[in-house]
Amino acid sequence: TRGLEEGGKLLCGGLDQVKRAGYFIAPTLFDHVTSDMTIAQQEIFGPVVVLLTISGLDEAITVANDTEYGLSASICTNDLAEAHAFCSRVASGVTSVNLPTAGVELHAPFGGAKASGFGIKEQGRPVLDFYTEWRTSYMKVG
Repeated sequence: TRGLEEGGKLLCGGLDQVKRAGYFIAPTLFDHVTSDMTIAQQEIFGPVVVLLTISGLDEAITVANDTEYGLSASICTNDLAEAHAFCSRVASGVTSVNLPTAGVELHAPFGGAKASGFGIKEQGRPVLDFYTEWRTSYMKVG
């Protein structure tokens, strides 16, 4: 409802479908969203997508970084220079090119950036340092 209150246009889905159908959220799509709106600023863990009109790569990076969260980000492009610029300048735990933002490789570190995730990288080698207490032992035998 906040998306509607702040001026977003509901294209499909929404709370009415949830009330009628039970405990799930129907795929929901909002248009006419600006980067300062709550639904563009919060991590919504559900099938909710917002559409923002962006003028180019620099503005896209600025908008992506203009939130306290940074779990994952993705860009669709055939321009390798843009792909590298996006990956190096967006503050997120995982960046993808021409791939969805969901899904991770279990052998690679994952944990978000800024206020996203738990603060530790949840997979890969970095997790060993979190879950392991390193100790040194010396022995002289005989």
